[in-house]
Amino acid sequence: VKDAEIAMREARRQLELLTCQNVRAEESDFYAYRYLASEGFLPGYNFPALPVRAFISSRSEGEFISRPRFLAINEFGPDNVIYHEGAKYQINRAWLPAQEPEKRFVRAKLCLSCGYLHEGEAVNEEKCGNCGGALESGGLYVVNLLEMPTQGTERRDRITSDEEERMRMGYDVQTNFRYAQGPDGRLRRRLASAVDVKQKKLLDVSYAPAATLWRINHGWRRRQEVGYRLDLKRGIWLGQNETPGKTPGGTAGEVKSQVRLFVRGTANALLAYPREGAAMDSPSFLPSLQYALARGIQELFEVEESELASERIGEGEHLGILF
Repeated sequence: VKDAEIAMREARRQLELLTCQNVRAEESDFYAYRYLASEGFLPGYNFPALPVRAFISSRSEGEFISRPRFLAINEFGPDNVIYHEGAKYQINRAWLPAQEPEKRFVRAKLCLSCGYLHEGEAVNEEKCGNCGGALESGGLYVVNLLEMPTQGTERRDRITSDEEERMRMGYDVQTNFRYAQGPDGRLRRRLASAVDVKQKKLLDVSYAPAATLWRINHGWRRRQEVGYRLDLKRGIWLGQNETPGKTPGGTAGEVKSQVRLFVRGTANALLAYPREGAAMDSPSFLPSLQYALARGIQELFEVEESELASERIGEGEHLGILF
């Protein structure tokens, strides 16, 4: 009965937040410019995308806290601890639809050589759509991909004076990308190369307007099993050996294993691949090149440091830098 009362109170509070009743302005999802863009009155670029939210349940009421998608994939990961108004909460559930939650899962095939992602009908391709490598031997087929839903929490012990730093276990989070398609069905990308005075190739560059970037949480770095275990009936994240609880009807919940969470967003991407003329043997070369190119892009295009992210992607001859 107590659990049912808590669930009812949380549901009522979520309904109030979604309908903007009895809420503070910062708790609302309504954003005037984004609404005008969706109605066609303004161009729809550079407006903040909807964040991922976690529901904080308290004795009197509940509230949502929000994080940008690419930050939430780490901060709102299963079993992670977040801090709010002097209290500590642990992510313990995912808010799934009551009917047919299985439809929220998607599948994809990842190229391990270059990091390109294949979704939809492209998962049946035998060769990578970017580098042309064989996906049967150099690809990873992922079935239980769940786009990160609103997360639920449970309160833990309060923060003490000696808890000065957050204790987090690291997640294995990787970035993958996918080119957009033009009206003619061809991939939208522009290729260029940088050469030295002897016409020796130093750098291959691929510019991808409106590319789709995926951030996939594959599980804890130190793990025995890939992904997470999820009780589909109750939405509870389960431990390694934890058994699912029973639903109000008395039946045991269905458990889905090897669940990977992901978020995605659309952005202009730049891929830079150093070639044979570069000093690839030096361990400091690629980090130095990554920093130098990032600084150059910031200065030339007058963008803030927080507006440009970069990381290394791929392996072998397809090892490069993604901006």
